[in-house]
Amino acid sequence: MTAVVGKDLVTVVPDDGSSASALAKDLSDHLLEAGIHAVIGIGGAYTKPNGVRWSYFEARDAVAHGLPVNEPERLSLTSLLLASEDVPLADMASEALTPLRKFDATHGSELVSTLESYLNHNGSVAAVAEALTLHRNTVRYRLAQITDLTGYDPAQTPDRVQLWLALAVQRLGARNPR
Repeated sequence: MTAVVGKDLVTVVPDDGSSASALAKDLSDHLLEAGIHAVIGIGGAYTKPNGVRWSYFEARDAVAHGLPVNEPERLSLTSLLLASEDVPLADMASEALTPLRKFDATHGSELVSTLESYLNHNGSVAAVAEALTLHRNTVRYRLAQITDLTGYDPAQTPDRVQLWLALAVQRLGARNPR
């Protein structure tokens, strides 16, 4: 079974016990020979009726690794939530990140990239300052701006999770397909 979902070509194959990665590698090689560069994400096999949905989001998550063929990892929190039709994640992500994106566009600032770096460096201001070649006080100031604009404080675990999830949802381009 094959379908186009957004920009993705989704192919569902039965789990017959053979290696899905071998099939994906063969497909990748065949596409490459035809001059088509594709990144393939593999989703797991699930027995529940909504397993195809879970597998789809798992494969989308795997594609982010950027290799020609990307093996599935454990279903991430983001993918698990995206697989639920009842969770308005795109709305949540937009609510959290739109103020930052608007501020960045208006002021030429880099609050979103500072936030991403802060989350990727596990809340280390020093690591963010080094990675972005900024002074630590500049990083702290930007984090305060993020808190003021969003109402979420990246230094607080519940808010950090909310902001991380919002970035992950937008990175995956999630729109909760139904």
